[in-house]
Formats: sequence, C-alpha cells, structure tokens
Amino acid sequence: MNFFSINLIRRFLIRRYGFVDGIPFEYWKKGFGNDDSGKKIFCLSTGRAGTATLANIFSCSKNVLSLHEPVPNLHKLNRLSYISEAKDNGILSEVVFIARNDLIRYAKNRKFIYLETSPQVTFLANHLNDKFENCYYIHLIRNPFDVIYSGLKRKWYDGHSNDYGRITPAKGSPFFLDWTSMSLIEKNIWLWAETNNWIELFINRSKVKFIRIKSEDIFCNNQEVVCDLIKFIGCEIIDNSIIENILNNKINQQKTGEKISFREWSKKEKKLFEKLALPIVERYSIDLE
Repeated sequence: MNFFSINLIRRFLIRRYGFVDGIPFEYWKKGFGNDDSGKKIFCLSTGRAGTATLANIFSCSKNVLSLHEPVPNLHKLNRLSYISEAKDNGILSEVVFIARNDLIRYAKNRKFIYLETSPQVTFLANHLNDKFENCYYIHLIRNPFDVIYSGLKRKWYDGHSNDYGRITPAKGSPFFLDWTSMSLIEKNIWLWAETNNWIELFINRSKVKFIRIKSEDIFCNNQEVVCDLIKFIGCEIIDNSIIENILNNKINQQKTGEKISFREWSKKEKKLFEKLALPIVERYSIDLE
C-alpha cells in the first residue's frame, strides 16, 4: 500500500470514527507534556466500575494519553487469557504486544503517560507486564451489588453483545460443571468475586506498583483519594471544577431497569454471595449501603 492510499484511509477514519491509527483524533492536536518516563498505567476491574469516568477525568491532563476502550478491542483475548493461563506458550503475550505497542509508543514518543482504563486488559495484565517496562496498575473496585445489578440490567451472560469475551469458569473450577444451571445473579456474583480475586493474586505474585481505589471515592470526588491517584499517575493537577463537571455528567450511567433487592434473592444466591463476595467486601472494607 502506498503513502497516498494510507493517507486516504487515515482521512476516512478521522471523518467516520474520530480516530486515526487507533488514537482519538483529539490527541493528534493535543499539546505535549513534560513527562519522559514512558510510564504505562492499566486499570484492572470488573467493568461497570467507573472506568469511562476515570478515562475522561485524566484525558483533561496535558501529559496523559488517557483511553477507555481503544482499538483493537481485547474482549476475546481477555477471556482467552483467563481460560488458557496455565498452558500459555507466549503467543498471547506477543499478540497483546502487537495490539498495544503502537499506542504505547505513540504516547512515549510524545512524552505522554499512557493510561488505559478498559476492563478488557484485566486478565491480560500478566502479558502486559511481560512485554512492557515501567507498568503501573490501578485496582478499581466497586460495591458488588452495584456491579451485579448493572450487569443484570445490561444482560451480562444473557445475550449481551460482548458476552463472547466475558470470562466463565475454566475446567477444574468447582463452578465449571454447574455454570449452565446457575442463575444470572449467581453468574454475576461469581464474575465480581473471581475478577477481584484474580487481580489480588496478580498483584501479590508480580509485586507490581499499584494503587487500589474504590469507585465510590471517585464518584463522590473524595479529594484525598483523587490526589493520591494523581500522584500515582504522575500527571499534572486537574482543576477540581473540571472533575466535578465530568462527574455531574455521569458518563456511561445505567439508565434502565430496576434493582432487585437482596431480600428478593434466592437462598442459594445469598449463600453464594456470602461465600464468594463477602470475604472480599470485608477484606477491602467496602460499604454495601
């Protein structure tokens, strides 16, 4: 493909999708920052935890390339990494490197900190850590009821368009054989607990630099937590009025469906919550109110 053809494609992408080479067009016009550390930060979460909000807040910093779900999307790779972790032969690491290297190199060359908040990278953290230096991680954790209810409203495990990339119990898991007979509430309980346990295990095994943040502290603009996060990322200070404006817009908020009260759950669902989720709730002192 010649240079002329490449430029035609780039122009089409800008007009049609607002990005070029996988990078939102706004960043091609954005001023350059002063950070030259090549720092890369990935947010690990269940999803429905405020990741889009986080990306929008830090996109307001002049020295951060802050992306929520950049292309190519990693849904399928994320699931594949989870179910094949024990027998991976390095191919997944190479694929992850190819999928993100251009974005990361773009950020480094322009002296931006690279921040990606997509839940799609969660189970790829090992591969990111293997292939890229100077990686930092944010463990973003939200009240399990809010994540579970949001998952139910969005039909997670019930025909959602991204279910092909959502994790399910691997062979050898005590839930593998029972999965098809489990209720949607049980499946979402399992997802919340399994994801957060996996993140904890990754952090402990890999000894990576990380910060653990509760979503609720971001949503309420807890100044101490926000300041800690800004220091961890190493970005320029963001004006509080900008943060408040983003929070007031409630990005990616769930707008349909009613919550199912915990009292309405079956005994089996309550028992599973107490077994899988409650220990994590207590470990991180999560407020269930």
